[in-house]
Amino acid sequence: MKKNLVYIIGGVLVLGVIGAVVYFNDPNQKNEAVAPNDLLTLKVLDERFPPAQLEILKGQFAAAVSAVEKNPDSYNDWITIGIVKKQVNDYEGARAVWEKAAILRPAGSLPLFNLANLYADFLNDPTKAEEYYLAALKNSPDLVQAYTNLADLYKNKLNQPEKIDPLIMVGLDKTGGDPTLHAYLGGYYRDVKNYPKAIEHYEHVLKVRPDETTVWEEVERLKAKMNQNP
Repeated sequence: MKKNLVYIIGGVLVLGVIGAVVYFNDPNQKNEAVAPNDLLTLKVLDERFPPAQLEILKGQFAAAVSAVEKNPDSYNDWITIGIVKKQVNDYEGARAVWEKAAILRPAGSLPLFNLANLYADFLNDPTKAEEYYLAALKNSPDLVQAYTNLADLYKNKLNQPEKIDPLIMVGLDKTGGDPTLHAYLGGYYRDVKNYPKAIEHYEHVLKVRPDETTVWEEVERLKAKMNQNP
């Protein structure tokens, strides 16, 4: 679910003549470091990629390449180039492009957040992912999804669950008590069987979103469990 929010390209899909080089490679081939002159090359690392979808991505890529050739500091187009590279499984290419975007806009959080997700889910480097999540949060302390993704990283890959509660509590402070973060802590404490804490956070959600039927049901279920095991 988290990737859907990160890799959506807004606006109308642009189709046109491809100005950049496109070539295919073995999907099992290991990605290598990207040379500077390869940043504007679309390397498709999966020959089974659906042709119709690939044509759309090629159009997006060509439009973004054309834009950065006219204006090398076009931040949004560098972001798009990285998105397309990631979607065709060129993870090292996406990494290199988003690192460039981060340099172009040091106060921005999107390339840092995308890099964090890339390292967490595709480049298998959770330590580097943590570094980028923290950098993204430094630039955008109210970035809710960075808190939840980093908490998932602590839980599932870094084996540091003790960092989850302090992290999300910081997020709650920085976001003014975002209900998504309360829901996350509710689920965390439910899973570790601390039902009173889980209920506490779920009830915070219900104060803001009283129509959340599934949360009401979860609170009732947890209360029933507590009554069964006083």
